Amino acid sequence: MAMLKHLYGITYGSRELGNSIIKPDTENAAEIHLSVFMLGNKYDVSSLRNTAGQLFSDFLEEESEKGWFCDETILVISKLLAPHAPQLADQDLIERTTDFVMDHCVTFVKDKTFCRLLADGDMLHPNQVFEFLATVGDSI
Repeated sequence: MAMLKHLYGITYGSRELGNSIIKPDTENAAEIHLSVFMLGNKYDVSSLRNTAGQLFSDFLEEESEKGWFCDETILVISKLLAPHAPQLADQDLIERTTDFVMDHCVTFVKDKTFCRLLADGDMLHPNQVFEFLATVGDSI
């Protein structure tokens, strides 16, 4: 519905759309933004993809202000960065999310869900795991 409204003039993320579909304080906002991004990627709607990607990044920044992350948010990040993540034509959101995880590595390494997924190989791509651990080591 978000993509259709976007295509017909109600920009994704606008007040009209936000009030009817997305409540920015809900725990599943990251999931919604990622799903809309994936639709924009699949159908090559760059304006939708860019807006959803920015809203996804903004949500992560807002959540980081708490000093911890909801399990739902961590699971959504794993959908984007894990080895089984879909291959995207637009790598911008993956790069921004990877940078975000590295910038907040100390918070993530204290999270049980993140660590469990990391240990199972379901959180980050293997080459990112080494970078993540090195960044954590440099931060402590």
